[in-house]
Amino acid sequence: MDIHEVLKKHWGYTSFRPMQEAVIRAVLADKDTLALLPTGGGKSVCYQVPALARGGLCIVVSPLIALMRDQVLQARARGITAKAVMSGMARYEVESTLEEAALGHVSLLYVAPERIASDLFRARLPRMPVTLIAVDEAHCVSQWGYDFRPSYMRIPELREVFPEVPIIALTATATTDVAQDIQARLGFRKRNLFRAAFQRPELTFWVSTGEDKLGRLFRILDALPGSGIVYVRDRRGTLDLARTMVSQGVTAAAYHAGLPHAERERVQNEWLSGKLRYVVATNAFGMGIDKPDVRCVIHMAPPPDLESYYQEAGRAGRDGRPAHAFLLLDEGDPERMLERVRGGFPTMEQVRKTYQAFADAHRIAPWVRRVRGLRVGPTRPGPTSGTGTDHCDERVESLGVGWNHRVVGGDPHPFARPSCLRRTHRTCITRERCQAWTLARNIAPPPRRFVRFTRFDR
Repeated sequence: MDIHEVLKKHWGYTSFRPMQEAVIRAVLADKDTLALLPTGGGKSVCYQVPALARGGLCIVVSPLIALMRDQVLQARARGITAKAVMSGMARYEVESTLEEAALGHVSLLYVAPERIASDLFRARLPRMPVTLIAVDEAHCVSQWGYDFRPSYMRIPELREVFPEVPIIALTATATTDVAQDIQARLGFRKRNLFRAAFQRPELTFWVSTGEDKLGRLFRILDALPGSGIVYVRDRRGTLDLARTMVSQGVTAAAYHAGLPHAERERVQNEWLSGKLRYVVATNAFGMGIDKPDVRCVIHMAPPPDLESYYQEAGRAGRDGRPAHAFLLLDEGDPERMLERVRGGFPTMEQVRKTYQAFADAHRIAPWVRRVRGLRVGPTRPGPTSGTGTDHCDERVESLGVGWNHRVVGGDPHPFARPSCLRRTHRTCITRERCQAWTLARNIAPPPRRFVRFTRFDR
């Protein structure tokens, strides 16, 4: 089926938004593709249309349950057969969904990255008629894949089963380095990036600085009709501000990741249906939520980075009508931002102590090896004596045994006689210099048990 026929049949439109058609045609040409489209730019169309045009099954890797549930409901409303495998489902439900996908009865199958490693999924994967692999919110590959959710690094395993199937990755925010990292982590056969313009002419960005944040917030709520989102930095703040807004006659509810699943689902559904006017949330809310009539997004404090701010603010005005993004600041916000940066990274002293503790626990030498009774050259003048010998000063703590320097000249194996008693000469050498010295003299390196480990606390 032609892509314009698919668009007309399921979405009711006769033309694509900017960049959508180019991305879709690249996917249909079997090219691995990374599409950077602004929030509200119709990213889901870029994998749903080629999936329907190609036929078969499209596996969509998605980071959040709420996002998967929302996408499945929207796809079904358009007449597309879509299902999701999520945590909380009974085993028989998971097996039934996967079996339907293997039999070709599903067009879109949404899974979390952790599902890729499950036995149930992998047992049926070879039988699935997969024609496309989509990675939604692909910035999570680079943002979470290295530590928080390492399962993102297993997405390329799908290519091992379907080597000829293209991958499409989509996100609204990615720097140049992140875009390159996404393509590398997903195993793109060839770099292929589409970057749309990120201007949002319907969205007005407004930064307000002053003393009374709450007063400014309520003036905004009174002036602007429609629904919106208020972002705060911490969970407790969502509860406090939601209660304050309700006390002033504004229908609002709190949303954060620590709430029970049923409560989060209730708040989201009531907001989507219009029963709630505002959601007071942490950054756990909003990813992939498609509510077109959001008239304003208000930040009570600066987000951690510009990418997060653009993504969160871009949830307003998806219907193309005028909308506003407000950032409310006070005099203490710059210092609080600096404190967050300082608190988010360890100091150099903490790094040194942690590194040294690791080295001590695993009995490895983090900086240098120290050998008693070995004179090496060329050497540098010592800090106190002025001689051509490397000295250990008060910053060095030695562990283990040493060597009697008298054995160096006459013994066929100069490191064969450890001595803990005679300490007539001490020298600090690096591993590289030790290796160079032994190679130059055509002798074996010292046995590991004879090597003295040292520690520098610089």
